[in-house]
Amino acid sequence: MEPESSLTSPRTAALAGITRNVFVLGVVSLFTDISSEMIVPVRILFLVGVLQTPLVVAGIIEGAAESAASLLKIVSGRLADEASERKPLILFGYVVSNLAKPLLALVSTWPVALGLILIDRTGKGVRGSPRDALLADSSPSAYRGKAFGFHRAMDTLGAAIGPLLTFGILALSQNDLRAVFAWTLVPGALSVIVLWLFLHERQRTAVATPRTRWNWREAQALGARFWLFAFVATLFALGNSSDAFIFLRTEGLEHSLEAVPLAYFGFNVVYALLSTPLGALS
Repeated sequence: MEPESSLTSPRTAALAGITRNVFVLGVVSLFTDISSEMIVPVRILFLVGVLQTPLVVAGIIEGAAESAASLLKIVSGRLADEASERKPLILFGYVVSNLAKPLLALVSTWPVALGLILIDRTGKGVRGSPRDALLADSSPSAYRGKAFGFHRAMDTLGAAIGPLLTFGILALSQNDLRAVFAWTLVPGALSVIVLWLFLHERQRTAVATPRTRWNWREAQALGARFWLFAFVATLFALGNSSDAFIFLRTEGLEHSLEAVPLAYFGFNVVYALLSTPLGALS
């Protein structure tokens, strides 16, 4: 598939390779991550402090949520390869996630919260692979790294704005965590609207006889470099401390709920500023 034309003249080096779909997907991720990252730094505090979830159970909830998202990427990636259109999968994933998050404002028990968190992460797992595939198809090969870097920058910019909004909501609502969850509806709805109205995908030729089962030959075809990367990434994930426990520790050290989203805001600002230039180097 030939990538769509760029939004700007090729002479404009700063925006070269940022096509319409790349830009739209970036805006969608911006709004979605504002919504998602509004609750990330306070979700564990809500589970433990408000719902009285045992700390071990809270850790299991966080781990189960991320595991569900990761495993579903495999399935959604296969579906994205076999589908003639990827937009429906992407749209479904964003709708599911952005409906589940504000509903957390209404829960009173941790099992219900677990269900909603899993639904949220299910949406993330479903949309991730087809979105990335469409992003790759929509960017010129010479600028693919830059396109993904731009998308990551928009994604992480949203992740920086989200905690800042959380700080403001907590300050104005006297630390009402439920208010934070409720307000995620606004950026979440905006992301779905932008995706629905402005993402345009060229229909691809569907796979005539899609295979639905993995086999060893397919695994070998991925290559040694892929499996080495997967092995290293797995080791890193096993040794990496969950951010949720860092948030708990921050709140405990500072004795301030507002300090948690502010610390997370600083981290994400640095991430956002470095994403596009480092992506361009690839």
